[in-house]
Amino acid sequence: MQAFSMVDNESFRKFCYLLDRRFVVPERHTVASLIRSSFNVSYERIKEKLSKIESKINLTTDGWVSKAKDPYVAITCHFIDNSWVAQKLILDFFHFPHPHDAFNISEAIKEVSNTF
Repeated sequence: MQAFSMVDNESFRKFCYLLDRRFVVPERHTVASLIRSSFNVSYERIKEKLSKIESKINLTTDGWVSKAKDPYVAITCHFIDNSWVAQKLILDFFHFPHPHDAFNISEAIKEVSNTF
């Protein structure tokens, strides 16, 4: 829940060193790259999983405000897989500026749905 620049903070680096002297704090660009790579792998797995579903899919949204007062929305899909087990997957979460009306929420759902 911190900015990538947190790894550049000297106090944070000292803290990590005290926890485990063998641990090397990665550069922020490395952290960002690892997260991007992990996202791409997860995205492909979700696409593959959704392509094999024979049931209908229910999309839900959840909105919240961060401590910094920034609005966010998550879009989740729920479905019964081919083994009759209830499943849920987070498809996306993103910054969601005002207005938070039905039109903008439906447009966001359409945009996320079209990527899968």
